[in-house]
Parts: sequence; structure tokens; C-alpha cells
Amino acid sequence: MDERYELISDGLPVGFDRSLHHDEFMGSLFQALSGHVDVVPGHVVVDPAATCLVADTFFVWPATLARKFEPRKDMITHIPGVTAIEPHELMSYLQETDTTKVVHCILFKAFEEARGADYVLCNTVEELEPSTIVALRAEKPFYAVGPIFPAGFAHSAVATSMRAESNCSHLLDAQPLGSMLYISFGSYAHVTKQELHEIAGGVLASGARFLWVMRPDIVSSDDPDPLPEGFAAASAGRGLVVSWCCLMTHKYRGSIVVLSISKSVEPNEEQKKMISGFQQGILYKH
Repeated sequence: MDERYELISDGLPVGFDRSLHHDEFMGSLFQALSGHVDVVPGHVVVDPAATCLVADTFFVWPATLARKFEPRKDMITHIPGVTAIEPHELMSYLQETDTTKVVHCILFKAFEEARGADYVLCNTVEELEPSTIVALRAEKPFYAVGPIFPAGFAHSAVATSMRAESNCSHLLDAQPLGSMLYISFGSYAHVTKQELHEIAGGVLASGARFLWVMRPDIVSSDDPDPLPEGFAAASAGRGLVVSWCCLMTHKYRGSIVVLSISKSVEPNEEQKKMISGFQQGILYKH
């Protein structure tokens, strides 16, 4: 067996009394040691057949380190009530391997707090995610109370968003029944400019009538007009791009071409069911 050894600094001077100052020592292991270890596998692990990293439990960074060298591609099958999920089917911020990022910290804290709740109310529908809801109810009282929007919500005099809303009825009312493509990335997802241009090219090539709800910060807050040059002129008369729209349903909307679902309990089969229910659609994974 090929064994190699490497000395790694824990970030403290050799003369530092680690026994007397135990808390400072552990703090250095937590904050500094991982940075020193991070550079080691690249020149110590030279065998491409190496498939695992063995580390002490209290070195709290081994999984993050291992993923930097070989991201896991195996299917996720161990979540109760959730069908098998491919890692690439997760939301982009859950695919991030660095668990010290702020989004991960918020998620960990949020669900840690949720475990202490006496009851859970979720903006979902019983029939949409039954197996997941059953699994959650095995842990604590769980109530599917969605959708939480009251009747007439879309026509309320009160703004539904801090963004400027557009009433798109005038466009939809002038279209043949079931003829409109509805395009939206929701309120959270972002795309690159190249991805946006590819989608815009597809919309133009389709020749279809469309309503595109696109936040000004879909690419970046510094790029409020990211569509390709000439897109507005090329789509004039058959399409409309708005920054926000409170119109939730309309009889003239025929297809969903881009759908971003990030708040569902289960991020795999139920998205496909949503697309299937609308008859036509593309599930955009980002």
C-alpha cells in the first residue's frame, strides 16, 4: 500500500500551549486548519483511483473538501417521502458544495428552528405532494394550507409586490384562445446573460405570441436591460416584456415555456407534474 505523510500547520505557533488554551486551539482547528489542508490533496493524492477521504469527526470540513476534488454524482434516495433525486435537479443554491456560504447557513438555521415548532403550516396542496406530506406528518403536526391567495387576489387594489406591476389584460384579451406563451423565472432565480439570450432566440424563432415577465435583476442589478439588441423590434406586435405582472390566470394563456419552481417541498416529480398539467412546458433547471 502506498502511504504518504504530510505535516500541516494548525495555524498556531509551535510553542503555543494547546492544552492550557484549549478553546483557542479548537478555534484554530475550526477556522484555520481547513485552509492549510485544502492545498494538500492536490499534490498528495496522485492516484486517480482514490475515492474517499477519511477524517476525524471533529474536523468539520472533510465533506466540503472531498467534494472540491470529486463532486458526488450519485442519486439522492434517502429523504423520507421524496422520490429519488439527481443532484443536478436540486436548486442551484443547494448544489453549492461549500456549506459555509450564507445561503446554507440560513437554511440550516431555518430548519433547526422549524424542528422546535409545535405545528407546521405549509403553502402547498395536499394532492400535489402527498407522500412528502405524509412523511412530514410522521414527525409533527403538518398542515397543507395552500394556496394562501384569496379569491380575487390578483385584482386587489393593494400591490402584490414592491415591483411595479403591469396589467396585461389588454394584450391577452386581443389574442386567440389558448395562444399565448407565458415566460417567467419567478421572484428569485437568476440566469446568465448568455442563457437569457439563448432563451430569447428561441422565443423569436418560435414565432409565437408571448408574455414574458422578467425582473430587471434577472441577470444583475447592474444590467437592467439584458435582452439581446433588437429583441423588442423583432417581437413587436406579438409579444410583451414586463417586469412584474399580478395576472395569475387567463383563458388566453396557452402554454408555459419556462417555469421556475423553487418553493415546493419536493423539487423533482412534482415539477414534472406541474408541467404535465399545463400540457406544454419546459422545466428550466438552474
